Amino acid sequence: MEAKKTGAFIAARRKELQMTQRQLSEELGISDKTVSKWETGNGLPDMAIILPLCQLLEINVNELLSGERLTQDAYHRKAEENMMNLMQDYENEKKGAARQIAVAAAWSVALIVIMFLPVGVSGMLEDEMLRNYYDLPSLMEVILVPAVCLGLAGHLKDFANGFRYLFWEADNEQKLENAVKAVSMAIKSMLASGAFFSVLSMVYLMFTLNAVASVQILGINLAVASLTLLYSILGALLLIPVKGRLERKVK
Repeated sequence: MEAKKTGAFIAARRKELQMTQRQLSEELGISDKTVSKWETGNGLPDMAIILPLCQLLEINVNELLSGERLTQDAYHRKAEENMMNLMQDYENEKKGAARQIAVAAAWSVALIVIMFLPVGVSGMLEDEMLRNYYDLPSLMEVILVPAVCLGLAGHLKDFANGFRYLFWEADNEQKLENAVKAVSMAIKSMLASGAFFSVLSMVYLMFTLNAVASVQILGINLAVASLTLLYSILGALLLIPVKGRLERKVK
């Protein structure tokens, strides 16, 4: 699809049907900024939106891909051209998949290093207090709960794409917006789970800790109980700049 030609066609059909950008966006469940970017040629509709968009604009997919109304004679010729273009786009996506795998592998290695680096550092140092600030179960809670939330909401892939869009341009505006939503959801679920598990741990300690326990032991146990919240805050602080950069790209 030619972005500018398709965008102009969408705008023309919308106006013919006497629809505003906001009305069209509400029908599709997207923002009016996305529709505006389509119509100015700065983005293209996502594949999942093409069919409902065509229904709303009362056109067929071939006409949307062509960016114009088609006569019966031109219909089959344009269909072949559009099919060839889609095949070319598919080949380009396959080439880009190798880069995505490389980026995913790099992030996986980085995550493993971040998770286990404190173990190595605390093992080299004699300070026993430092070791108390590393707890693998707490770290896994902070990572797994947002991952489960994203998976259940169907945004796990969008979250992964968010990191890809830091370095490469998004295929279309809708995918970029979905990535922003996914990162935002990860931040909220991370902070919520961190607070929940920390409070739960502290309540458990209050009922199980020996009444004669020293102040030092009590302080250490409370510090360990609050580790999940600490990890969630640190994780959120790492994701907030990612979300901010993606939002700037949307604007």
